[in-house]
Amino acid sequence: MYMKMSDKSTTKAMFTYLCSNYEGNKKVREAKTIMLVHQYELFKLKDDESILVVLMVSDSSLWTSNTEEKLCSF
Repeated sequence: MYMKMSDKSTTKAMFTYLCSNYEGNKKVREAKTIMLVHQYELFKLKDDESILVVLMVSDSSLWTSNTEEKLCSF
């Protein structure tokens, strides 16, 4: 890892490099988007489920992923 980072001259270049390697390139982001759309299309509530309960359970995971995306969107 050090060898890959040592040729970067600015912290911005290092940050961009890390985001692209750990967030993924355009193809990876497109694949993630397709997967999320597919999951959305398959989403159904059970008869005894409330939308509020489902949203409260998934809210913490959505917050984490949105925060990471915002960090690497520079």
